Amino acid sequence: MKVVWTEGAKEDLKEIAAYIRKDSRDAARRVTSAIRARVATLSSMSQRGRISDSDDALEMVFAP
Repeated sequence: MKVVWTEGAKEDLKEIAAYIRKDSRDAARRVTSAIRARVATLSSMSQRGRISDSDDALEMVFAP
């Protein structure tokens, strides 16, 4: 499976990073790196995602 980030998802990640960066640049890097790494696992473990409202997309939920 090929993982494709939607434009909305890319923008959400940028907003998450910007929000965290207000307090800590290092924390922002760690969080965004962790999200990217976990999403990348979908290419080999697609069962980790859940089917979204769109028929051809999967979602991953990240808890704090």
